[in-house]
Amino acid sequence: MTDHRKELEDNGYTILRSFLPASFVEEVTGLCNGVIDGLGQEHWELFRSQGSRPDIGDIPAFANIIAHDSIKSVFQRLNFDFDEAAYNSGAIFARPPGGPPLFWHQDWWGWNDPISYRSGIPQVNVMIYQNTTSPKNGCLRVIPGSHKRGHPIHDIEVEYDVDLCKVVDPDHPIYGSWRDEVPVCVDVGDVVVSDTRLLHSAYPNQSRSRRVMLSLSYHPDFSALPEPVKARIRSFSETDMGLTESEPIAEVVDRSVLGDRVPMALWPKKYREKIEGLIPVYKGAADPIELNFKPDLHRH
Repeated sequence: MTDHRKELEDNGYTILRSFLPASFVEEVTGLCNGVIDGLGQEHWELFRSQGSRPDIGDIPAFANIIAHDSIKSVFQRLNFDFDEAAYNSGAIFARPPGGPPLFWHQDWWGWNDPISYRSGIPQVNVMIYQNTTSPKNGCLRVIPGSHKRGHPIHDIEVEYDVDLCKVVDPDHPIYGSWRDEVPVCVDVGDVVVSDTRLLHSAYPNQSRSRRVMLSLSYHPDFSALPEPVKARIRSFSETDMGLTESEPIAEVVDRSVLGDRVPMALWPKKYREKIEGLIPVYKGAADPIELNFKPDLHRH
């Protein structure tokens, strides 16, 4: 087991310094900037706390990033088998100058299953930054160990809704600082990997430049997950339209049917082929587990 894997398991996150090739970071930056520059004012107003949050599941051009050899190398460094991994989702977080802090939260949705309280890692976030970060420009902050231990943040009564994203109440403790928080400062080329159960937030951006990060979420060992969890993960990448593996992949997506969301199962073939091995496949009969984002770590 690598030291980074131990850090990830013990603290809930680790940083691989100077790990990503410059050419890969440039590719990520170009794609992210193209998306961010096209966002309307309504998006920025809705996601004030996050900065921005466009879902790359709607953008098949990110297929090369999702399955890139650089990401595979990250998994290898952490002693994960990339061939056993499944992709879940991804989003771009751009924090504009003067932006408020990100609310504290954790991203795991499967707390109804006992696997959530065990030592294994059901899901990781791989974070690729396009700027050098510090508390001044809104870097990530975390509560080490909060992926497996209860914390007062878990007890805060809060609805993770539109008002929270819009920062209607900036004095709410869910945006505040905590004695045991740790800033995660990185340089371009570093990559942060976190356990999805880890409590995290971000400082306000008090600089004059936007801070951009691409977050990619994977299940390191999809086959080892309980069947109801796998069934739910599969539902994230497909639709309720009855799509089967025998049906052709659309080259042109009919947005009149799907709206703005383009699930991976309907990405154009040339993109889908790149991530074929990472698309979660579950053929069992279990019902998807009910989504639950609220842990009960004080009892476990």
